[in-house]
Amino acid sequence: MDANVPHALRHDLRRFEVTTAQYAGLAHLQNGLLLSAAEDEGFEVFVTLDRNIVAQQLLSSRRIAVVCLRASNQLLPNFQRLIPGLVEAIRSARPGSYTVVGDR
Repeated sequence: MDANVPHALRHDLRRFEVTTAQYAGLAHLQNGLLLSAAEDEGFEVFVTLDRNIVAQQLLSSRRIAVVCLRASNQLLPNFQRLIPGLVEAIRSARPGSYTVVGDR
């Protein structure tokens, strides 16, 4: 999970092995460097709130899938309602894919 994602969401994703960028020691990296480091560490899915990542990065050539969470209000309960969609996005993620979960 990217540094901008509420860390408390990891408790709702116990069926997966979830690591935050901070915990993995990657929080100091941004954009492409962060994605590359996450790939090098063997992560399969990167969850972020960064709506611009799809325009800033060539995701189709990546070994990691990206899931972007979008909530109209950045309070934790608004993100928790996205958990079913997030779980489905993680399950169906493929290398290089980009999925938006939540408000468009």
